[in-house]
Amino acid sequence: MHELMNRSEVEIRTAVSECLDRCCQSGSPVAKLAECLENLKNHGWERCDARRVELSVLRMLSGITRERATPDN
Repeated sequence: MHELMNRSEVEIRTAVSECLDRCCQSGSPVAKLAECLENLKNHGWERCDARRVELSVLRMLSGITRERATPDN
């Protein structure tokens, strides 16, 4: 059984960066996000820490999607 432990800010930022990179390279970013979150779970991440990663990635993906949808001026 895994010891309960909150992840450091560095670990969170690293996970966000890696997951965002994978999502952006994927044709199915939401499916890739789910895969990233499952991977964190399998590596003993607590739900609250994985949720922080999830919310950060979703916010960033939302911004990227809006930028791509905005017509050039």
